[in-house]
Amino acid sequence: MKKILMLCVFATSFFASEAQTRKSKTKKSKKSAVTRQAGIQARFDSLQAKRQHNIDSTLTYQFRYDSVRKENERMADEKFQQEQMAWKENKYRELDSSNKTQWSALSKDHEHWLNVQKERDAVNKSANLSAYQDRQVNYINQSSFEKAKKINADTLMDDKQKKDQLVKLNGERRGSIKTIVGKSKEKKLEKARKEKKTSSDFEAQWINELDGYVKS
Repeated sequence: MKKILMLCVFATSFFASEAQTRKSKTKKSKKSAVTRQAGIQARFDSLQAKRQHNIDSTLTYQFRYDSVRKENERMADEKFQQEQMAWKENKYRELDSSNKTQWSALSKDHEHWLNVQKERDAVNKSANLSAYQDRQVNYINQSSFEKAKKINADTLMDDKQKKDQLVKLNGERRGSIKTIVGKSKEKKLEKARKEKKTSSDFEAQWINELDGYVKS
C-alpha cells in the first residue's frame, strides 16, 4: 500500500515537473518568435528608411539640377536678348549712317544730273531742235559714249590706236546726228559744244578730248 502511494506521489511530481518544463519552453518559444519578428520588422524599417532617404536624395539632386539648369537657361536667354538688342542697335546706327551717306550721294548725283541736263539743253537749244530731235541727239550721244568706253578699255590697243578709233567713232556720231537734224543744225550743235565745253557732262568728255587731234 505504501509503495502504491509512493508511486502516485512520484508520478504526480513527474507530470507536474514535465508540465512546468513544457510551459517554460512554450514561453521561451513565443518570446523567441516575437524577438525574430521584431528583428525582421526592424530590418524592414531600416531598408524602408534607406530607400526613402535615397528617394529624397534623388529628388533633392533633381530639384537642384533643374534649378541650376533653369537658371543657366534664363541667363543664356537674357544674354541672347541683350546681344540681339545690341546687334539691332548697331544695325540701326549703321543703317541710319548709311542712309545719310546714301541720301547725300543721291543729292549730289541729282544735282550733277541737273547740271548735265541744263548744259545739254543749252547746246541743243542753240540749234533750235524739236523735242523729237532733242531725244534722238541725246540717244546718239549716249550710245556713242558706251562705244567710246569699250575702246578706252581695250588693252590690245595703244593710246594712238585708241585715239584713231575714237576719232572714227566721233565721225560716225556726227553723221548719225546729221541724218536726224540736218547738216546745218549739226554744225550749230558742234559749235555750241566747243564753245560751252560742257564740264559736267561726262558723256561728252571723250569728244572734248578729241578737239585739235588729227588722225594720221
